[in-house]
Amino acid sequence: GTYFTTWVLKNLTMVQDCFMSSKYNIKVSIFENILTGLITLILFAVAGKFIFDFFAITIHSLRVVGGIIFFIAGYDMLQA
Repeated sequence: GTYFTTWVLKNLTMVQDCFMSSKYNIKVSIFENILTGLITLILFAVAGKFIFDFFAITIHSLRVVGGIIFFIAGYDMLQA
C-alpha cells in the first residue's frame, strides 16, 4: 500500500530529477518508469475485467466519462 504509493509518486517526479542528475541516474529513472508502466499494463491486462466488474464500470460509462474528460481538456485548450 504505502510503498507502492510512494513509488508511483516518486516516478511522477522523475522528469524533474532528470534535468539535475548524472547519466547513470537518468538511466535508472528511465528503467524505473518503464517498469512502472509495464507493471500497470500487466495488472490491467490480467485483472482489468475483475476491476471493472468489481466497481460496476461498463464500457458505455467509460466512453461517457472519457468523452467528458476529452471535452474538458479541449475547452481548457481554448481558454489558453
